Amino acid sequence: MTTVDFKKNVLQWATDRGILEHSNYQTQVLKLFTEVGEVVDEYLKGNVDKLKMEIGDVLALLTICSEMSDSVLKVLLEPVFGNELIHKSSQYYLNGVCVTSSLSHNDPYFLLRCYDKLKLFLISEGIDQEECMELAWNKIKNREGKMVEGGVFIKEEDLK
Repeated sequence: MTTVDFKKNVLQWATDRGILEHSNYQTQVLKLFTEVGEVVDEYLKGNVDKLKMEIGDVLALLTICSEMSDSVLKVLLEPVFGNELIHKSSQYYLNGVCVTSSLSHNDPYFLLRCYDKLKLFLISEGIDQEECMELAWNKIKNREGKMVEGGVFIKEEDLK
């Protein structure tokens, strides 16, 4: 799956489920943290297939978060995740633009730093980003659920 298709699909999925309208950046960043934990868990278990899917989930959350914010990740490039991003983000680091992130201050460089670290991990592990996106998209594309108070989307299977 291309990055352009992934971004389009994820944003439409998030719109259809009310995430972009009824949730907020802070809630989605917290969800991002849980997904990063799942990546670490699968990495430690050595489960490469599930690791790739969880990386795709992180990429989906980065896409949603960047849409909800003034993130440099959203503004720097189209598509959101391009090969030039490491080069561009490195330029930002060298120029001293990146500042300490804060959930409450909607730091525009926070998501960029997250993606930069993830991309470096993908390269070091020889993992294809587009494969991760495809796996994650196939996992969530038909997922249904309910938006609850606080802007959290609960998967249908977790509502039972």
